[in-house]
Amino acid sequence: LNAKANQGYHVTNFKVHMVKKNTVFKALFLKEKDRFFKNFLYVFNTAFGMILLTCGSIYLLFNRNLVMTGIGEILQGNSNLLLMISQIFIIGIVFFGQMTCTTSSSISLEGKSLWIMKSLPITIKQIFWSKILLNVVVIMIPSSISLLMLGLTFGFDPLYYLTGLLFIIASALGVSMFGLLMNLQFPKLEFENEQEVIKQSMAAFFGVMVPMFAGIGMMGFFFVYAGNNPYLFEVILLIYIVIDVIQYFLLMKSGTKKFDALI
Repeated sequence: LNAKANQGYHVTNFKVHMVKKNTVFKALFLKEKDRFFKNFLYVFNTAFGMILLTCGSIYLLFNRNLVMTGIGEILQGNSNLLLMISQIFIIGIVFFGQMTCTTSSSISLEGKSLWIMKSLPITIKQIFWSKILLNVVVIMIPSSISLLMLGLTFGFDPLYYLTGLLFIIASALGVSMFGLLMNLQFPKLEFENEQEVIKQSMAAFFGVMVPMFAGIGMMGFFFVYAGNNPYLFEVILLIYIVIDVIQYFLLMKSGTKKFDALI
């Protein structure tokens, strides 16, 4: 009895549990994710096209018989025309993705607390990629679902899925890096409310309008010349990859300098 009385306060059945530890990059990405999904205006203004794309793909899938009847009359067994239709659908998916740009506002939304992020033991490259990855995920998930549903609806071959996925990834990376470059070029760190950054800033305007008109130009170019050039789709994909590489080097060189200069 005396031994128990002298033990003092202690916790019975104490167990040691593992504590999950996030990497720095994962913590940055989760911060970006929380900021995005907790702001309805941010989601609506940047991801509305993705919502429309997914809804349209679901509609086509559930009305497959009606759609295939109409397409069958147009195709009449022409496999080359079916290939072109599959490429048109991929380009349409890419077009909707190019109108989705969270990165054009992501640095500005840091606002006056940007200095806190800059004072942390993290690299600029980690900051950039956490913001890029969020936009890529926002584009990739609905686009991949739409790619799958359209493929099932029209019975496209495996090449459709492979080239479609490559094109979506190249486009998502491109628009994400472009938006970040625009935000570094036209930062807006002082604002009364976040709407000024998301809807009314120069970076947000260019981040949506330039990729959108580029997408319109790409579709027009494809419609006009695809019939005479069977490899035009692959050429456009290659151009996207080259643009991605150029933007990456711009971001790592001039982009980091501009970020360092922000106060």
